[in-house]
Amino acid sequence: MTITRRQMLLVSALGLVATSVRAEFIPPKHRNMPRIEARLTKWRDHVRAQRDLLLHSDNPRIAAWRRANEALVSTPQSTLLQSTNVLINRDIPYKSDYDVWKTSDHWAPIGDALRHGGDCEDYALAKATTLSFHSWPETRYHLVIGNIHRGGKSEAHAILVVERDDGTYWALDNLHEQVVPAEDMHMTPLYGVDSQGVWLFTRPLKR
Repeated sequence: MTITRRQMLLVSALGLVATSVRAEFIPPKHRNMPRIEARLTKWRDHVRAQRDLLLHSDNPRIAAWRRANEALVSTPQSTLLQSTNVLINRDIPYKSDYDVWKTSDHWAPIGDALRHGGDCEDYALAKATTLSFHSWPETRYHLVIGNIHRGGKSEAHAILVVERDDGTYWALDNLHEQVVPAEDMHMTPLYGVDSQGVWLFTRPLKR
């Protein structure tokens, strides 16, 4: 794939570089890149199909999400990002993919995540959907997947990174209420997924 300008700006902000995908550097359950891209497309299709559900459902969690977003119309971008992070972290109960879907890796659309719960990827994708309802351009958010270190061990994790109008990048994490600059994200990024494809984060070569 060709690395886009927006992807290059993001990785540059982190002091990293972007490269074409090499499967040996991707965690085993994520190594099938065509499958990941197909899953993103399927997730977007689900989001479009659920639009009426989000706008009209009387499910308490969906209704609460709708009311909260009505209150965020025309708010500054910084407020919208912070409020979205808190809203989704609060309203989606954490559950593993196996607990909910009986599979090891499932990307749930926001309506399903609000009703049934979800994991870190579902939080990130729910935040992307929420921002899209406020007309945030799809090209300006990225699902970033990497590792966090807790309890003396490394764990896979996913967050949403978004670009504001001023060209800065911000990280929305389900483990932290505060939105932070992308370079201060609480994880080591491995690869990114967005509407343009999949790419790797790698360290620049030392000279």
